[in-house]
Amino acid sequence: MSIIPNHQRMVIVLGMARSGTTVFTYILAKHPEFGLFRAGSEAWVLENACIPDKNISRLKEVAELYPARKYVLLKRPWQEKHAQWFKEVMPNARYIIMLRERDGIMKSWNGSGNWAIRGHNGYQSNPEAYYDEYRDYALSFPDIIGPESCQIIRYEELLNSPADVFKRLSGWLEVEDCFNVSLYKKNGHWDRKRSQEFPKGISEISRFGQEEYEMRKAC
Repeated sequence: MSIIPNHQRMVIVLGMARSGTTVFTYILAKHPEFGLFRAGSEAWVLENACIPDKNISRLKEVAELYPARKYVLLKRPWQEKHAQWFKEVMPNARYIIMLRERDGIMKSWNGSGNWAIRGHNGYQSNPEAYYDEYRDYALSFPDIIGPESCQIIRYEELLNSPADVFKRLSGWLEVEDCFNVSLYKKNGHWDRKRSQEFPKGISEISRFGQEEYEMRKAC
């Protein structure tokens, strides 16, 4: 399988849904060295459009975006299990895995965040085992991809000490420590008003949004 040119520019945020991936991604995206790939209303369109089909051509296009910035940023929940694929295709990308304790994530899945788990049949039969499966994927990810290319951020750490988390990441990513952690609120939410500053799509590859829409409509 061919390697994606310029894939070293990509920073990919992984993690179970409701583990803090959204707030984390949007804080990163406010930094001047990051360009956030969005197609449609969210940043995770490639979760369904790329990984299952191993669609390398799309990722090649994404890796070329924002040439004046150091990194292209993607958010891809539920992709921890594809560590070997990432290693083969994008070994020099940077990977950040959000990990949240079971009790907190179960409470969210069973409450206001129940939409995030719909259609996950394994969860329906045994929620705790389903959580444990993805937690184990997350913990093994650095061993497969290489610890120098991966960081695990715990939701609870982000909640309690966001400035410390991003200070550590600025050194790892070799960028100035000017992340705006004020976007993060201690109840676990991010400032939705500021999210409106982000575009609803990227003109260079805006067809991705239409493809995602057609795919969802067909399901």
